[in-house]
Amino acid sequence: MPAPYSVDLRERVVRAYLSGAGTYAEVASRFDVGEATVDRWVSRFRRAGSVEPAPMGGDRHSKFGESDEATLRELVEEDPDITRDELVRALADRGLEVSTSAVQRALERNALTRKKRRSTLRSETPTS
Repeated sequence: MPAPYSVDLRERVVRAYLSGAGTYAEVASRFDVGEATVDRWVSRFRRAGSVEPAPMGGDRHSKFGESDEATLRELVEEDPDITRDELVRALADRGLEVSTSAVQRALERNALTRKKRRSTLRSETPTS
């Protein structure tokens, strides 16, 4: 994903539009940005009083706090071959509703690995 436009450009575009330099389309053409971009920047300025870009990337929506991650670590230590679905259910039993992908991200963030279950049944085929 490309980097956001500079704050300087954003401010010049918004200032031009608000000073009556033209329509969204005219201002967009003048600064070589998209018409929708001018609309978003002006709307952001009117709503927030700033044209600063929102933070990019990262897990901004994680529901896992420090105590939740400690609980996750305990669950994995108690049962190293627990599946993600089982972790989701165990966390739900403790009052934390999360998705399997949120659990996976938390496992990766905490460098937690799980062992795969092995079948206890062996092949019944006789060897000669």
